[in-house]
Amino acid sequence: MDNKRDNYKFIIVGYGSGVYDYIFRDADKLPYAAYNHGIVLAPPARALMRMHLSTKVNRILPLPFRGIWGKLWVRQLEQRLDEMHLEGRTPCFVLLDILLFFERFGFSQAIRERFPQAKIVYYFTDLVALDPEKQKLLERGGADRILSFDGGDAQRYHLQQHNLPYSRLQKEYPDQGLVYDICLIAKAKERLPQILQAYDFLRAQGFRCGFWITEVPTEKRQYADQICYCDAMDYKDCLQIISKSKCILEIIQEGSTGNTLRVNEALEFNKVLITNNTGVVHNELYDPRYMFCYTDIRELDCDKIRQIQQVSYTTRDKISVENYLEDVAKALDDHAP
Repeated sequence: MDNKRDNYKFIIVGYGSGVYDYIFRDADKLPYAAYNHGIVLAPPARALMRMHLSTKVNRILPLPFRGIWGKLWVRQLEQRLDEMHLEGRTPCFVLLDILLFFERFGFSQAIRERFPQAKIVYYFTDLVALDPEKQKLLERGGADRILSFDGGDAQRYHLQQHNLPYSRLQKEYPDQGLVYDICLIAKAKERLPQILQAYDFLRAQGFRCGFWITEVPTEKRQYADQICYCDAMDYKDCLQIISKSKCILEIIQEGSTGNTLRVNEALEFNKVLITNNTGVVHNELYDPRYMFCYTDIRELDCDKIRQIQQVSYTTRDKISVENYLEDVAKALDDHAP
């Protein structure tokens, strides 16, 4: 069977180093794809760009020629496409939602001007309701396709749902011996009461819990001698914690139904997943042997979790970067005029 992705050469574009460097790392191993995490500039030029694009500065005095940075960035992306030596393929730019800030300065327009035949696909990794920039893109258009990690958003806004992909990282972060039965790594957001309730219950059940929570005011830090309340963590540190844990606990933000980073980590590192995302049972990645959904943490089948000795998922390939790009290509071809 022919692969739809053979019609395209892909640049997946993010901004800034961090978790996306790990998620899309495998793109650079493919002859027809690459991952780019930002414009390459010398430190003085980068400082100038930040000042030039600063929301605070431009609120006071709108500066001219801000689109020059997008055009320079596109030139650098063009060089990367040329290095693939795939002249007969259509360029496809997969833009992550972290780039929506740059749409204020015509980033997609700069791509269109440089590559009139190119396809532009946006991928939403968070909920539309939480981001005015996503809402603006939906209103004005400009992308050939928009994909969302969340099935509810896909239905609500007539997008295409696609699970978050994930690169193969297990060899870099092998199991290091179990230190924790259950780990949680999360921003508190509005979930702190649910997180603390889960911690209370799981510790009472005798589980060794490793909880790392960010963005918690000092006065709300319960169990401060047992829970690590910390600043934002490097993702490599998160992976070290996961490699020492049997189970990953996920407590999602209200309104989310799509697969998250925690689901992918469970699949890649063969960990038990405990989640309050009941929508995961409808996901193609769901495996009832190792994934436990709950609406009330007190109803969790702790005995069944204790009995699990070995985890081996069969759906790992579904979240590969190759599969992701194939589905992007199908989304484009199936909706071609």
